[in-house]
Amino acid sequence: MKEILQDIEKESFKPVYLFYGEETYLLHDYEKRLRDALSPPGDEMNFFMAQGKDVPVREVIDFCDTQPFFAPRRTVLLKNTGFFKKTDEDLASYLKSLPSYAHILFCEEEVDKRSRMYKAASAVGTVVEFARLDEGKLTEWAAMYLARNGRRIREGDARALIAMTGDDMGNLKNELDKLIAYTEGQGAVSMADIAAVCTSRTENHIFDMVSAVASKNQRQAIQLYTDLLSLREPPLRILFLITRQYRQMLLAKRFQSEGLSQAEIAKELGVKPFAVKNILSVAKRYPISQLEDMLEGCVQAEEDVKTGRLGDQLSVEMLIIRYSSATV
Repeated sequence: MKEILQDIEKESFKPVYLFYGEETYLLHDYEKRLRDALSPPGDEMNFFMAQGKDVPVREVIDFCDTQPFFAPRRTVLLKNTGFFKKTDEDLASYLKSLPSYAHILFCEEEVDKRSRMYKAASAVGTVVEFARLDEGKLTEWAAMYLARNGRRIREGDARALIAMTGDDMGNLKNELDKLIAYTEGQGAVSMADIAAVCTSRTENHIFDMVSAVASKNQRQAIQLYTDLLSLREPPLRILFLITRQYRQMLLAKRFQSEGLSQAEIAKELGVKPFAVKNILSVAKRYPISQLEDMLEGCVQAEEDVKTGRLGDQLSVEMLIIRYSSATV
């Protein structure tokens, strides 16, 4: 990413850029920065954009072969073409002989690094993968974003915010903007401000509910379930998330007993390392055998709904009551 900013600052651009990855907020941010630097907004004569699987390759080549009109460059933006999964041979060959004034920016969801198109783009240009940031980098980014808007935040509060809202930068930015507006006239953002205006993910409600069940706090567990229903979450989706939470707890506990580190467990489960800490903090309250029994109970609750023995809302409620009972 630094290389892109340097290219923009020096106005020294590569023939080809390929952006891809899961972190769409960053990808779109750098796409806009580079696009505006290559072709100022409003210059439609020297800008060509196409997206989807049916990109007219011949038109792209003809556009690039045409001299720019009263401008130093011609710019092509191609989005989600699939060319980096199934190569267009003509375009892959053409990338090697782009005119000096022509620049192509590809923005893709997925790429195959073995493809000829990927190799061609790498040979003549810059390839950037926008992967999701880890908790530490997200915390730094959130703090810097707030600082640019005249707000301070403690590191612990920033981490709590990310745990609440998730690691999607677009969603996190929206929550930060809400905090900035809410704290107008203040110099700092507090945990109370976060609790007042930020939206917690459904997964967080599920985790809190499972934690309440583990603590035998039946009243809180039922209240959290009621809150999810008021948010129009379908009972069977809630059951699915509860089941997934218990499965993660069971697997995490097994992996821990095998000597795996938290980072290794996170990789096995497909979650962030900081999430493993939370999962294990609840899982430690149960022996493995009990977690296995609870997973079976979740499967039975789903079966009761599908066979018509119980309504979906009642089935999940009875499951919560059963496992949050002091006698279990």
